[in-house]
Parts: sequence; C-alpha cells; structure tokens
Amino acid sequence: MGIECRFSKTRDALDFAAAMDEKTKFICVETISNPGNVVLDIEAISTICRSRGAPLICDNTFVCARYSCRPIEYGVHIVVE
Repeated sequence: MGIECRFSKTRDALDFAAAMDEKTKFICVETISNPGNVVLDIEAISTICRSRGAPLICDNTFVCARYSCRPIEYGVHIVVE
C-alpha cells in the first residue's frame, strides 16, 4: 500500500518537523498522551504543519481533556472528541 508511519521520540516540535517529508499527508497527536500524560506544544506543531501543508489531527478524548483544552484554538485542523 505504500503507507509509512513515523513516531516522534520526544515532545519537541522540531522532532515532528524532522520526521516530515514531501510524502507526509498529516500529523496526528494526542492532547494528553496515554499512558505517559505528556502534554505537547500543540501550537508549535500546528505552525510547522501549516508551513508544510499537512493537516494536524488531535485526539482530545483523554479523560477530561475536552473540557480543559480546545485544540482548535491552537491551530489544529481536525479534533477527535
């Protein structure tokens, strides 16, 4: 199928940028990652995605994340709740 999936080793937005290339179709993140409870700089990752023409998709389903964070306000294109 030619589908390749890459994972960022850290939460640094520049690591997300380094993992992208001309074939990148989208980036998917979690508001609060499970099970590590890691919080990403969603706005910085969104800025990188916009500059590369790749939509940012955010899973905002973790516990009460949908009440405490609104990823769309930080530039996320698609929010899953």
